[in-house]
Amino acid sequence: MTDATPDPIARDAVGEEHLLARRDYVFDVGESVQSIRLDRYLVGKFPNFSRTYLQKLIRDFSVTVNGKSTDKIRHPIEVGDRIVIRVPHQNSLDLAGEYIPLEIVFEDEHMVAIDKQPGLSVHPPGRGSNAGTLVSGLVYHFQNELSTVSGPLRPGLVHRLDKDTSGVMLIAKHDSAHFKLARQFHERTTQKVYHAVVQGEVERDEDVIDLPLGRHRRNHEKQTVDYKSGKSATTQYKVLERFDGYTYVELYPKTGRTHQLRVHMMYIGHPIAADFLYGRQRVIFQDDFPAGPGDPPLDSDRILIARQALHAHRITFDHPVTDERLTCTAPIPADIAELLDNLRRVAAHG
Repeated sequence: MTDATPDPIARDAVGEEHLLARRDYVFDVGESVQSIRLDRYLVGKFPNFSRTYLQKLIRDFSVTVNGKSTDKIRHPIEVGDRIVIRVPHQNSLDLAGEYIPLEIVFEDEHMVAIDKQPGLSVHPPGRGSNAGTLVSGLVYHFQNELSTVSGPLRPGLVHRLDKDTSGVMLIAKHDSAHFKLARQFHERTTQKVYHAVVQGEVERDEDVIDLPLGRHRRNHEKQTVDYKSGKSATTQYKVLERFDGYTYVELYPKTGRTHQLRVHMMYIGHPIAADFLYGRQRVIFQDDFPAGPGDPPLDSDRILIARQALHAHRITFDHPVTDERLTCTAPIPADIAELLDNLRRVAAHG
């Protein structure tokens, strides 16, 4: 199998099942690849592995080129080379499982789609405890039926959502499914649709935001528009409803940069409602919207939303085994729905 084929997992003479059991992955470098260093080639094949982790595997002699071990991350790769990478077997049971309710949108023996609740971190930030994260919930519910491609701390995770962003996520149950799903994200053949309430009244009914993004130089928790060294990022949006001081929008990210939707909307002057990192709001209370004639008394202490009003509403992709085109949808969560109800209530009073 060469780079020109769509499946990143090559099969050797012993067949795919044995290949996967050994966690050995074989790649024949095709003509589409120009001269490139080894670590960069592997980053393209394992988009969910960090470059640091792949460089460690090289330095640990876990990679061979044409049958010879190398610990040189800059080893030049040429057309016709055969690369074998041995990924250490990682069992998700090494992580502590914890009962965390999961809203399952779709499930079969190959993958799961869940509706992640807001306030739930996807994985631990480092090598500390995974308690209270989506990962610990996945380990509890699925035991060792999770892919290991993303490393020992992120079993099953093909992609991620921010802690306070809700919505649909795809989880792989085995490595072959993981590779095929991850490749779709890498090649941008998935179609993702987000819903958000943003501050201010967006001028255009629909538009495309094409602004490169990079890490903020002073605050490493943030991303920023960076024309000099940022990575390309494109977001399309469409207005769904307009209110006094707010707009309900549908967002279509064409790339998958960190905080992309939040930064893009902030940069055009419409930060996502209650997104304190990129705006000025931290919490929206019910009495922020005045009561109209006939409305019941408002509760000044009632919080409508205390996280960015951003929801991964829908994702369309090819099933990793059947190739059937699937769409998984997560309904609008209660806090965003209540925020919209109050905005509509005020709008109805004119």
